Amino acid sequence: MNTSTPSEYLVLSRGQWDADKSPEEIQQAIDAFYVWHDELVAQGRMKSGQRLARDARLVSRAGVLDGPFTEAKEVVGGYWFFIAHSLDEACALAAQNPCMACGLQYEVRPVEPVRASAWVPSSETPGTVTLRIRRDDLRGPEIQALLEEHLQHMRAVSPPESVHALDLDKLRQPAITFWTVWSGASLAGCGALKQINPQHGEIKSMRTAQAHRRAGVARAMLAHIIEEARRRGYTRLSLETGSQDAFEPARQLYARFGFVPCPPFEGYTDDPNSVFMCRQM
Repeated sequence: MNTSTPSEYLVLSRGQWDADKSPEEIQQAIDAFYVWHDELVAQGRMKSGQRLARDARLVSRAGVLDGPFTEAKEVVGGYWFFIAHSLDEACALAAQNPCMACGLQYEVRPVEPVRASAWVPSSETPGTVTLRIRRDDLRGPEIQALLEEHLQHMRAVSPPESVHALDLDKLRQPAITFWTVWSGASLAGCGALKQINPQHGEIKSMRTAQAHRRAGVARAMLAHIIEEARRRGYTRLSLETGSQDAFEPARQLYARFGFVPCPPFEGYTDDPNSVFMCRQM
């Protein structure tokens, strides 16, 4: 039994009825579809969408064009949402649609839970991806130097009792997954996810290298961590950051991703030098 938190998947109904199908055969498939649809909605495995009218227009810098755009195979008849634990599970549900027997096809896509970023790969990203995120074993000299810079900065802006950044040994504990962000061959930043319990994770060691500031590195890393937390089925994601002015950009970034202030958690205590934030997943 899958105990992870399910996600939403958008389903687009594409194509047209087979030319050799009679109206009676098509209506039989439509009637079977609504029975199937209502059963899945009742089970909490589908969210209703809508049929789409044939009238359509494409709006772009070139102007407004009339549709539908059959020559581009862009006929979309409707949409709805599956509630599933994986893309494979959502596709398996789509394959049960009775209307497939009469020629329709279904595009299934995960719903992205975070805001768009120009530095995170997406459907709109052209060409080569600028930033690359990979899991790291913390053995390379580049990441060791960046983490030392991170610790030195934390100690410079916070009193010793308020420094919660982790050193190399603590970051290697099994409950922590660590990633680095690369721009070509250059280390651009890092971040980590600590599992507090099967439903709760904590963001740790978010750092951008000085040469890559204001290039979207932190946004890309944070989006990656949020997606990993969602994949693991966490219901809450928390973090601790500083209250000083030096941490204001970080607090603003977290707020843009849906994090809100919260009380201390998992061993932390009230500290005027700390701000605690969390996001419900």
